[in-house]
Amino acid sequence: MLADAAESKQNADDLLEDILKSNRDFLIEPLEDTNAVLDPDSIYTADMDRDSRYQAYRQSMEKRISSAKNGTVRKVLNALSNFILSQE
Repeated sequence: MLADAAESKQNADDLLEDILKSNRDFLIEPLEDTNAVLDPDSIYTADMDRDSRYQAYRQSMEKRISSAKNGTVRKVLNALSNFILSQE
């Protein structure tokens, strides 16, 4: 039973990593492309350089992770944040 749970967790972790990798370009575009079209409610501004955008992303994700009430949401946000910041 414990082995099944561990295998299931590993499969979920692998699936999440695969999803992040397959969407890498989409996920990092607003951080890497300073000419990317930004939504009006974006945490980035047109005058930010790449380093400033990663800093804003890091700060925003730290807030979101710390305020997440659901453990699964926290886990997904952590995985997303770690993946994005590994591209820095």
